Amino acid sequence: VSLLLNQLMIMSLSLLLWLIQLQFLQLQLMYSQLLLILHHPILLLPLLILLLLVLLPLQKSVLELHHPLLYYN
Repeated sequence: VSLLLNQLMIMSLSLLLWLIQLQFLQLQLMYSQLLLILHHPILLLPLLILLLLVLLPLQKSVLELHHPLLYYN
């Protein structure tokens, strides 16, 4: 029984190590993608456009809230 328990422990530990390695690989992948984007700023363009599309309407609505007279004249 103790041998079986030992084997189970070893298997679970190896599984845990494998999961940690997988997480590390994912982190490396994210990091390399980030580096790629930083080295090629043109890749940031779609992200910036998306940000603008989201932020501009928000800014307009905030302005309307603060200065309603600006938009009703």
